[in-house]
Amino acid sequence: MINIENNNTEQDDVESRICEKVYDYYNGALSPNEVRVFERHLIQCPDCERTVLTLDRMLSAINEDDSAADLPQIKSKIPPRRAERKTKP
Repeated sequence: MINIENNNTEQDDVESRICEKVYDYYNGALSPNEVRVFERHLIQCPDCERTVLTLDRMLSAINEDDSAADLPQIKSKIPPRRAERKTKP
């Protein structure tokens, strides 16, 4: 007999470990295989999707803010937007 409750707990643990990689994904710090796994997860996880969209909006606002132009040392530390990044080899 399969214990469905235990199986769900294991699946939740896997999903939780994937969610922990959202910032690594956003910063381009995942391998190509990790990116594929995370992007499959992203399709089904509203929390991770919300985090990625929020990061995109925040970085767009910072990059478009003229007052931030006076702070090149800070702007140089902002990672490129997700669409402009490459994954690590």
